[in-house]
Amino acid sequence: MTHTRPKRRALRLPRASLAMLLAIGGCTSVPWQMTPEDRSLAHAPQATAAPPHAAPRATASADKSPAAVKDSYYRVKPGDTLYRIATDHGQRSEDIVKWNNLPDANHIETGGVLRVTPPADAPAANKSAPPAPVTRDDVNARSSKSDKNDKNVKAKAVQADSSRFGWPANGTLSAVYGQGKSKGIVIAAKAGAPVKAAAAGRIVFAGDAGKPYGKLIVIKHDDTLVTAYGHNGKLLAKEGATVTRGETVAEMAETAHGEGSLQFEVRKNGRPVDPAPYLPRVGS
Repeated sequence: MTHTRPKRRALRLPRASLAMLLAIGGCTSVPWQMTPEDRSLAHAPQATAAPPHAAPRATASADKSPAAVKDSYYRVKPGDTLYRIATDHGQRSEDIVKWNNLPDANHIETGGVLRVTPPADAPAANKSAPPAPVTRDDVNARSSKSDKNDKNVKAKAVQADSSRFGWPANGTLSAVYGQGKSKGIVIAAKAGAPVKAAAAGRIVFAGDAGKPYGKLIVIKHDDTLVTAYGHNGKLLAKEGATVTRGETVAEMAETAHGEGSLQFEVRKNGRPVDPAPYLPRVGS
């Protein structure tokens, strides 16, 4: 007697139900959509997913700006280079490297803090240039603690600086401080005209600084003031040299219009300031 096996009833599920079962089982794609490598991992034990937690709230300290640094230090900003930091503070790049024990002079960390003035035990060669006849310390020694006298001290300090500064070149003032993106003044003259040190000091940079300064001279006058002389055609003084007021340090380069021009800047505590208060009046 022939027995017939009962037909197995096919179990069919709608696609939506199949997708739901796959999702419950932890699969993200059906097998025929997997690569061979994915299939070999399909049955591997999976760690139990941690229950979701709400994202932690940002603390108030995360929104705070970086803490201020002391006058002798500088916090590195995005885009800063060691050369630019040293120039802005009237120092040499190698001195900044030495004072901060930097392992790589070509790599500085954004947000890091660098010493930009000589430490107390630094050799005399790294310290400021010889003092001018009238210094800011002399003026401050005569000051009092009152607000009125503090204002008088500041006025006398600027007057003392202007008495020791001279014009860096003879020519026509073609751009003033703050005009456009100018951080100084531009003096127009003939190409090859002499460029002179505005005051006594030490040359802390003499070389090609690229755009927008070209061949550049930077002179440090004391712990707070430096002057910069850009757009030169020929440099006549070397880095590390001590110069006097009025000493020729360079010659103006020729512009596309066939004339010469000097970009002159004054920086106080590393920041550009208007050179006008530091220069004597024309004709005086």
